[in-house]
Amino acid sequence: MNINAVGRWIFRGFSLIPTIIQAIVAVEALVRDKGKVKEDAAVYLTRRLVLISEGLADKDLLDDEKVEEALRAIIRAVVALQNAVRSAADRQTGQDAS
Repeated sequence: MNINAVGRWIFRGFSLIPTIIQAIVAVEALVRDKGKVKEDAAVYLTRRLVLISEGLADKDLLDDEKVEEALRAIIRAVVALQNAVRSAADRQTGQDAS
């Protein structure tokens, strides 16, 4: 694989991040369960959104074990960041009230 092809694949991966975030937000709003159930729902929704938005008929690039592992890692990282920001905001709000 040449450097241009690698660059296109890297760009393709990064271009999925907004879709992943949309899936997380939707799952947070709709799914009351926690942990793996929510993560599975976010993975499923991300796959569907990618297929719909980019028309990858008969070529689901997300249907690959390593890609799914990376997708799950991104979902966990985004959720961890959301939780950390929310916690920091809560602490600051608590300090402001003092």
